[in-house]
Amino acid sequence: MTKVADTEMTSFQSTLADGDDDGIAEELAASQREISIAEFFEKNKHMLGFDSGARGLVTAVKEAVDNALDATEEAGILPDIYVEIQESGDYYTLVVEDNGPGITKEQIPKIFGKLLYGSRFHSREQSLTPDQELLVRRDGVVDTVPIGVLCDAYLPIDGAATAPLSADIEVPSFDRESHEMSWQPVTHAIRHETDEQTYEITTEKGRTVEVTGNHSLFSVTANGETKQVKAGDLEPGDAVLTPRSLPTNDDPVESVNLLEHITPDQLEDRRLYVYGFDRETLEEIRSGETIRKKPNADSTRKRYYYRYEGVDVLKDSLESNYLEGGYLPASTVLELGWEERAADCELKTYQVGGDETTIPVTMPLTAEFARLLGYYVAEGHVGPRQVGFTFGSHEGELIEATETAVAGVGGGTTTVERERNSTRVKAFGSPLAMFLGNVCGKGAENKRVPSFLFDASEDIQQEFLTAVYQGDGSDSHPGNELSHTTVSKTLARGVSVLWNMQGVLASTETAENTSGYAEDDSTTYRTKVYGADLNVLDAFGERKPTGEQGYKRVPTSLLDDVRVDDVDAHTVPDTVPGLLRGAGVGSNLEHAEAYQSLIEAALDGGIVEKPRYTHNLVEMGLLDESHEPTAALEELHATIRNLHGITDTDMCLLPVKSVEETDAPEYVYDISVPGASGEDENFVVANDGALSVKNSRGQQGIGISAAVLYSQLTSGTPAKITSRTQGAAEANYYELVIDTDTNEPVISEEETVSWDRPHGTRIELEMEANMRARGQLHDYAEHTAVVNPHARLELREPEGRFKFERAEDASLPAETEEIRPHPHGVELGALIKMLGETDSRTVRGFLREEFTRVGAKTADSICDAFRDRRYGRELAWTLDVDERDIDARIVDAVSNKPAADTEAFAAAVADALAERGALSHTDLETLVADVAADVEADSSFGATVRGHVVDALWDALTADRRGDLYRHVDAATTVQKDDETVEALAERLAAKFGDETPYDRATRDELRDFVERAADQTETGTDATVGETARENVTDELWTAAHTVTDDLPAAAEIASDRNLARDLLDAMRTVDVMAPPTSCLAPIQAESVEAGLRKEFDADFYAAATRDADVHGGDPFVVEAGIAYGGDLAAEGTVDVMRFANRVPLVYQRGACATTKVLKDIGWRNYGLDQPGGSGLPSGPCVIMVHVASTNVPFTSESKDAVASVPEIEDEVELAVREAARDLKGFLNERRSRQKRQEKQSVIMDVLPTMAEKVSEMTGREPVGVEDSLARIMNNVLVERERADDAVRLTVENNTGASADIDLTDIVSAEPSDVSDGTVVEMDGEWFVKWSPTVPSGEDATLEYAVAADADCDLSVNGVADEKLTISQ
Repeated sequence: MTKVADTEMTSFQSTLADGDDDGIAEELAASQREISIAEFFEKNKHMLGFDSGARGLVTAVKEAVDNALDATEEAGILPDIYVEIQESGDYYTLVVEDNGPGITKEQIPKIFGKLLYGSRFHSREQSLTPDQELLVRRDGVVDTVPIGVLCDAYLPIDGAATAPLSADIEVPSFDRESHEMSWQPVTHAIRHETDEQTYEITTEKGRTVEVTGNHSLFSVTANGETKQVKAGDLEPGDAVLTPRSLPTNDDPVESVNLLEHITPDQLEDRRLYVYGFDRETLEEIRSGETIRKKPNADSTRKRYYYRYEGVDVLKDSLESNYLEGGYLPASTVLELGWEERAADCELKTYQVGGDETTIPVTMPLTAEFARLLGYYVAEGHVGPRQVGFTFGSHEGELIEATETAVAGVGGGTTTVERERNSTRVKAFGSPLAMFLGNVCGKGAENKRVPSFLFDASEDIQQEFLTAVYQGDGSDSHPGNELSHTTVSKTLARGVSVLWNMQGVLASTETAENTSGYAEDDSTTYRTKVYGADLNVLDAFGERKPTGEQGYKRVPTSLLDDVRVDDVDAHTVPDTVPGLLRGAGVGSNLEHAEAYQSLIEAALDGGIVEKPRYTHNLVEMGLLDESHEPTAALEELHATIRNLHGITDTDMCLLPVKSVEETDAPEYVYDISVPGASGEDENFVVANDGALSVKNSRGQQGIGISAAVLYSQLTSGTPAKITSRTQGAAEANYYELVIDTDTNEPVISEEETVSWDRPHGTRIELEMEANMRARGQLHDYAEHTAVVNPHARLELREPEGRFKFERAEDASLPAETEEIRPHPHGVELGALIKMLGETDSRTVRGFLREEFTRVGAKTADSICDAFRDRRYGRELAWTLDVDERDIDARIVDAVSNKPAADTEAFAAAVADALAERGALSHTDLETLVADVAADVEADSSFGATVRGHVVDALWDALTADRRGDLYRHVDAATTVQKDDETVEALAERLAAKFGDETPYDRATRDELRDFVERAADQTETGTDATVGETARENVTDELWTAAHTVTDDLPAAAEIASDRNLARDLLDAMRTVDVMAPPTSCLAPIQAESVEAGLRKEFDADFYAAATRDADVHGGDPFVVEAGIAYGGDLAAEGTVDVMRFANRVPLVYQRGACATTKVLKDIGWRNYGLDQPGGSGLPSGPCVIMVHVASTNVPFTSESKDAVASVPEIEDEVELAVREAARDLKGFLNERRSRQKRQEKQSVIMDVLPTMAEKVSEMTGREPVGVEDSLARIMNNVLVERERADDAVRLTVENNTGASADIDLTDIVSAEPSDVSDGTVVEMDGEWFVKWSPTVPSGEDATLEYAVAADADCDLSVNGVADEKLTISQ
């Protein structure tokens, strides 16, 4: 089946090309219609959790139970929840009851409110400025549209808003794991009021995007995993992920209907006809009403017409001409909407003199046709009835190719006019002129790529590109580049997108044309490709690469963590040798290839030869002395394996060239694109080439409203609600539906009823469902009981009943409180906004007033860290000058003061200096000022005099800095550095300070630079080596010894207006240790309750739980908790049972997409005693692992709240919490294995010991010894022995262990005891319990004696000692 270019977007495309934003908005708004809630639900049910009957039932239970828990807890009531699922013919009925406070009629709109507005997007406004161009596909047609125009078509006129998109609009989006690009639907349009700084990010190859500082682009980690990078944090040199290849159409367009690209107004006064209709089709017009009217207002008589489907066709013309000739005027065809019916017809137009031009209505999208389009875009122009192409007279081949292409569209004639320096080719025929003008643009500034070419096959796209570059390109040499220059921004963008679809990343350059040839200066856009990329187009011949394209290389910064030597390159080829070179292995690619073979051999257990290379690998720390691979080599190899091939995907890495602040508009925009996995969340901006950016994510679920709507849409029945408020005599019954036109809840029935609950709510929903997800349903109920030990929950379903009781002494979770942001969680854009809005003038006041956990001391520490970045620190020096010399310097510096006063001042300064150690310039100023204020003298020593004194003393302090620097260098370096090296380094460091470093101030980076240069000079001048570690240690030593300055900091308002200052403050905030945020704003379960919940629901041998301190992500505090249950009745087969929770709500779906699961898979569980096949993935064994994330803003992957998104801070805390609980598990398993081994040893001894005792007895003739005593001493056990003589009983505890033993001993006797020497006696039901709890030190014993009838029965019980370490003899 041949696919013809779809034309649903015809006006959409034309308004885009003409830059008519209002027209685009009207077109989109018209297609939107009034959004039906049912349509929205159907489109997004996979995100909402209702994409199947099985999952829909579980989601409905989940939403209803979550509501019930919230309602009861907010009212201070311990939850008592009942869930019942009943089969009702072809449907299921869900009933959920709670004992909450009940709801009133007035509360129903709030609880069952608008579904579309039940979700909110991320509170941090990750948005784009309105003119950012999106690449979109609507109804199969690809084009670009400004994001503001797209979103405004679906949103209210003013203000911040969010709305769903019902139209089938798709955008390119890449899979974060595979980096595969595909078309994905847009679910929401979002508009924010701008309240933060916006930035324009420009990359190499000319890609640009303008976004808010919080908006993220993408990069990769050293492991090749996708990571988000906020625009405000980007710096030149950072690498961002960019589409290398855009998705093409799986079903490419093969032909174009010309009529669908011609508008009715163009046909006025045109003699253009469509021939080829069969008579039967035309006779349909006769079925219309016959009317009589004037042809026009000026006419004097009326004529007969057929009115068919609202179109008036002259009767005489139909009967006399159209039916006989099988044709209609083209204008009539368009009025009737018969473009598709005319697909097999021909267009005919008549020239002056009667000559006719015939062109098919449907033009096959052939190579010739694609070239014609390209030649027109490059060199063409249109008149009313003809198309002209202007070439240079030397372009003979191009002229001939154009003539051939024109002839190929239907045999139209061409003429050639040759002028002095140019040749003009004319193609007659108004249909062709109208078509080309509409799809390719009129005039140089309006030229564009025809939209249907984005849906064409790659070979057709390449034919078009070939013609464009042949006609208007430059094939330069020796630069080996192909460039195309145009004054049409739209055309340049389209050409860049077409290159992307070929898997080629073209460069885009913008320049102002000041050549003088144009009347006004204009902007030109140049699109270039280089080297081997030119081979995509066959017409330009085979090219030798000019060097590997940058986008096919990998930034060396990704190898920083595994680098073994310095590398001068910023990027390396995406090959194993190239990546090795980037890690410092090999001085060039040839050497790196040799190292590759040796490394692979070593990792495979082979023998590593080539002594020189092997020696170097040992020196690099990649092989040990036995030439075995080290952990460093394994880490390096894993990193290279993960990065290799990253540029062979649909994505590549481009360095950032600049990050510039821009003037923020009133509104910024975003769209929501869940992507192929539901959590990819990205789309393509196509300003000057494709660039991928992140989109907003829905944060909260859609609540009980969706469950009500699902019930209503699948069963047609209303929701039935019974509710009784506290203190009410009766309950109220409501039947509720959601009006799918207004999206409002409507009460269809209400009455008063009796209900046995004193207060609470009952919701009954009938829905299309099934029990195929019974396992997930049971998991949800069980997990809810575990994570809410204070709740009682009962589930009854057709095949079972499950009751989960409340834990003993359980109480309600603590109430939460609102808190201020934490210094470690705020981001740059938010910080700038806070600085601009604060009432505090100073930084110190701002920190204390606006942030939690910042007191006076912490604020001072942050201010000092800010000063370090803003002003640097001052080096301090020791004054090594005779006191008389100090006096003399001071006296010389003071003038016009009495001698006695001067001498007293000098002596006081000298005394103060003698009591001080090393001094910085600021220290010296303070000291002199303090002395001047306190000295007893008649004269005052003002600022000028003090300044002279400070200058004199500073000269003395800095006369020779080598001594202090020698001490610092010596303290920082190892004993392997001899005195000559230390002295040489100190001397060269001293030379770095002087006039160019006023007051010897330096930032840490400047100090590091001083050390680097001094170390390099030392190595050059001596045979010594000053390695990286030594250099870093010296820098640390000097920085630590330097003194913080006391300069005044900029005011808060000044910092708000300076991005660099704000960044320095943010860095300072992040480096200072600040107490974790309070958890009063959160509702963690707490470790004790986590363990209680596990104990309540699982019969296991071991339990452990951990609750981490609060941390922050994106300004939002969060707490992670983990629990583990092991052994007992838990199933030993298969992988462990993983329970995931967010804010106490179980997450039962999308386990694989959850960050929690990812973290658990990456933990080495063998280290904790669990089996983990392959060393990765979830472990196996009888174990339950639960993880709970409590946060004010949990980052879910989708609206259905089934999985926590990958946020590094949360993932780190999940790992730490799980490892904390796992360490306890490891201890338990180690102890159990130790006891098992001990038991096995005891069993072996007990097999041998009785026989040995018997043999010894036979040989010695003595009574057999008690083997229990011997066993206890051999095994270092605690021995408890009972001896009876008549009515006397003696209990002896002998401690043979290496530690003190606390023992609980109970002897249960059948007769009343007497004369108990210690302990207590309790009588119960005719038995007497003799209790004794001695503490017996190691190597000692203890005795209890009592009397009882000789025939009394005794039963000894011992606790406090493990069975394997206890021996009882009685």
